[in-house]
Amino acid sequence: MKKIGFLLLIILIVGCTASPIADREIGPDEVMYFILTDRFRDGDQSNNYDVDKSDLKRYHGGDFQGIRDQLDYLEDLGITMVWITPVQQNTANGYHGYWIDDFYAIEPHLGTLEDLKGLTEEMHRRGMKLIVDFVINHTGYDSQILEDNPDWFHPDRSIHNWSDKQQVEQGWLAGLPDFDQTNPEVADYLINSALWLIEETGIDGFRLDTVRHVDLDFWNTFVDRIRQDYPDFYFIGEVYNYNPPVLNHYKQSGIDGMLNYPMYQAILTAFRDNGSMTAIETVMNRSQNDPSPERNGMFVDNHDNKRFLSQVGDGGLDYLKQAITFIMTTRQIPVIYYGTEVGMEGWDDPDNRRGFPWDDTENRLEPLWSKLLELRSDNIYKQGSVVILDVSKEYLLYQIESDEGRFVIGMNNLTEPVHLNREPGELTNFLDPEAAVDFVIPARGIIIYRSK
Repeated sequence: MKKIGFLLLIILIVGCTASPIADREIGPDEVMYFILTDRFRDGDQSNNYDVDKSDLKRYHGGDFQGIRDQLDYLEDLGITMVWITPVQQNTANGYHGYWIDDFYAIEPHLGTLEDLKGLTEEMHRRGMKLIVDFVINHTGYDSQILEDNPDWFHPDRSIHNWSDKQQVEQGWLAGLPDFDQTNPEVADYLINSALWLIEETGIDGFRLDTVRHVDLDFWNTFVDRIRQDYPDFYFIGEVYNYNPPVLNHYKQSGIDGMLNYPMYQAILTAFRDNGSMTAIETVMNRSQNDPSPERNGMFVDNHDNKRFLSQVGDGGLDYLKQAITFIMTTRQIPVIYYGTEVGMEGWDDPDNRRGFPWDDTENRLEPLWSKLLELRSDNIYKQGSVVILDVSKEYLLYQIESDEGRFVIGMNNLTEPVHLNREPGELTNFLDPEAAVDFVIPARGIIIYRSK
């Protein structure tokens, strides 16, 4: 299967290729929606090979056409950018996309290369961007790549010491064969497959999987090579670590943003019964040296963790609204996991990967969601900076301030109101213009005030 030379030739002679959209820089104005493609929508039943919806570890039929069919839904939700799980061909039962077996082929269950290109083009026509998950750390179980090229991989060993850099970068994560990117053939294969995918489909960015498990030198090479041809291409990385300086370390490679796991942990600590809002302040203080916080992704749940509503217990929807308000108003990119807006629940993998409930699409976040989109369209948000005004275990008060004014936002995790001793000044009630500006945060509630 050593087809590097042939594949390089394909890249050189390929004719009409798609181009990523570049009409705006990706930043905190975006609202990203994360889709596990197989679980979102079945738009083309002709690719439903061995589908079994009764088994959460098997394919369920979702595909690129299903996403394309629901772009109106996403657009109405205010989504500007969609991140989808990996698209390349997987080993058996790799419904999630992370067990890639051929980096130059599209997973048939999801559709064809033309289907993916068509999805990208339709999104660009609507002014939306498409981010594709890309895996370069490992291949899938029983992979043909491993059988044909055993010298492309590190020796088979588990990770026992997560503080040991060599083990983390060279161990077989969850038993998955670990690529040796110091091998020039491996580096060429991975980099050129990424270029092929961009050239053929016109996607706008990669979500880089398992960044911490690949040496930083290779990330430098990978990002630099793609930026030679696509200077505006966006990279957001996954470093599953709760320490902000660890995430910042990997930004040295040129990766634009990181999925903000430290703040995710703080969100789960703050927005719940008997939670502590001071966790938010702690992470903000420890993130001061982040060179590009506005390009990070802020989230409340994802496919690797329990869904938010299944973690926080009583008052879950109220706390979800607080958490969503926070990620929508702190000038990073909010990432909404498919179905969070309709109140989906789910425990550990694979229960957190249920199919989207198309028979019940009521947005449980309304009318708050629409007000948050309105806030994000305001120049105060677009040009502002975020500062914490007051915080305790029970409440959080912060503001977004610019030369044009300010928003003041407060949240309370108690089951009774919190009264703050503050003057209303020149503020109006943004959520309810007829209501007072009294700095009383309702039980498990939210206040948002705007300067007049």
